[in-house]
Amino acid sequence: MRSLDAYAYNHNSFLKQGFSENLPLSSIRATVKSVGRWTWDRYTGDRRCHRGAMQLDGSLSLTERQSLAARRTHELRHKATESKIRAACRQLQDQGKALVRSAIAALAGVSASTVARYAHILSEVTKPATVSVLKVSADAIPTVTPGEQAAPREAVQCLKKQALTDRDQGVSYAVHQIPAVPQGPQAGVSLKTEHEDG
Repeated sequence: MRSLDAYAYNHNSFLKQGFSENLPLSSIRATVKSVGRWTWDRYTGDRRCHRGAMQLDGSLSLTERQSLAARRTHELRHKATESKIRAACRQLQDQGKALVRSAIAALAGVSASTVARYAHILSEVTKPATVSVLKVSADAIPTVTPGEQAAPREAVQCLKKQALTDRDQGVSYAVHQIPAVPQGPQAGVSLKTEHEDG
């Protein structure tokens, strides 16, 4: 009722519309009370609400569709909360601060008890990140031309050993990469030096 009171009070500008005066406050309150009572007693709402966000089969009962929609909503809310907590943890780590539940909760905009329920995120975040190391195959080791300084022999042997162990494990790097089409001087096509306009 307060928002209806405020709406009616803000639109009480009959003086500007040519009337002798605005409605008195008691008349505004009586009108708001009357509209509120009529709405409560007679208005049932629009039954044509949109129930197709998930595009479920119409043969399902309304309660089954609502149950499935509630499950989906819960999953979306759960993922959103997880991402908020992860972002807050990253921000604290970037600032060099300790990962304390209250600080995470303040940054994420959730309660400390919510952060406690998502303790698995804290254990994930505190683990050291795994770094992928790219390996060089034995065929890709460059040969040294005379006059250049040669690479240390130990480094070359280490690269060869690593390439052999990768081949033994069946690791095939860059199998799914699509090479880019070369353009410009690399492809043997000269770049145009003059404008196409003139």
